[in-house]
Amino acid sequence: MKSVFYREITGIYMRVPAALLVVSLTCALLAVAAGGVVAAPGDQSVDFDGSPASESLQTVQETEEVNESVRQTLQIQLTGDGHAEWTVTTEYELEDDDDRESFEQLVEDLQDGADDDVGYSADTFRPYAAEASTATGRDMEIRDEAWDGTVEDDTGTLRLSFTWTNFAAVDGDRTELGDVFQTPDDETWLPDLNDEQRLVIVAPDGYAVDGFSLDAPPDDGFEDRSAQWTGPVSFEPNDIQISYVQTGGPQTPATGDNGLSSMALIGGGIGLLVLVVLVAAVVLVNRPEKRDQVENLLPGVITGVGETDDEGVADSPPDEARVQRDEPPVATENTDDTTGEEEEVDPDLLSDEERVLRLIEQNGGRMKQANIVTETGWSNAKVSQLLSAMDEEDRINKLRIGRENLISLPDMDPADSEQ
Repeated sequence: MKSVFYREITGIYMRVPAALLVVSLTCALLAVAAGGVVAAPGDQSVDFDGSPASESLQTVQETEEVNESVRQTLQIQLTGDGHAEWTVTTEYELEDDDDRESFEQLVEDLQDGADDDVGYSADTFRPYAAEASTATGRDMEIRDEAWDGTVEDDTGTLRLSFTWTNFAAVDGDRTELGDVFQTPDDETWLPDLNDEQRLVIVAPDGYAVDGFSLDAPPDDGFEDRSAQWTGPVSFEPNDIQISYVQTGGPQTPATGDNGLSSMALIGGGIGLLVLVVLVAAVVLVNRPEKRDQVENLLPGVITGVGETDDEGVADSPPDEARVQRDEPPVATENTDDTTGEEEEVDPDLLSDEERVLRLIEQNGGRMKQANIVTETGWSNAKVSQLLSAMDEEDRINKLRIGRENLISLPDMDPADSEQ
């Protein structure tokens, strides 16, 4: 006969493990497809369309015996062809040998295809893949589902892995991540993480971060080509946008105890890691519009820009080194003799900042960020990151109105316009 722990974790009694699986999922994206719950334990549980959640889920969330040691990590490993290898890892506290034996039996049964309800499966994600497919126009599917589990000391670790196809958009040697989190109604299927969840996004092997727009900042910036968010944290539809560019050399990931991918620092791998970091740093340093973000998200990587303090944040560079970047262009009085010459300036000869300023001036001093994306043909991530840098340098004003960013020149009040 299977122990009480086994019956609990498979949802028969739902005293501890299964309850935690559901509770940890209901506060974010992992709601059961038939009625996703978005309320925290003890709150009124409702599904996404506002109807009451199932009685069983309410019972689970109101259970008093909650295992506070549970932790869940959602890791998304991107691939060069735009797919995403998902791994959902959940940890449980095992109190005795019976618990450990029962946990191992559960893992074996799941691997054999047994219909043991642990609160989620690959089917949980299929409705989200369908919504993202409709929103992006890319065909998506969830495939290659697999279960795995290990026991170490008093901790049982259960892993669900699967492949989400066409998760990111691929254009030549570039991979763009962001639109997959949106739904057809301009919402997001990933509204938040609870305080026991962590989201990790890892770059494709052989790729480096080339641009980003992260309105919900990751915990430690970009580390080992990955970004990590630990709950509680909320997300808007466009909060996560990252551009990757192929660097040419393969990178071999190795998974550590914290679930994050890192370089295998063995032999020639060390030299390859150094080369990739230097190449990425040189590329980013030579993009003025990205320098501020590089200083904040990649502390200590760029040399010659400033020393780092104890917290790894780069000090400001000398004033002489900032003159070209910080000083706005000197305005000159237009005359009939010069107007024609200015109109004939080749946009390709302008820097990205100059091109944006010129575009805003041509539109009366105010523009929506979305219109700047359309006019320039640049990606959302590039425009958002560039405008954030210009806003920090007081070269523009950036005002959030609903879901839109209104961009204006410093001498104009953006609140006076509803462009």
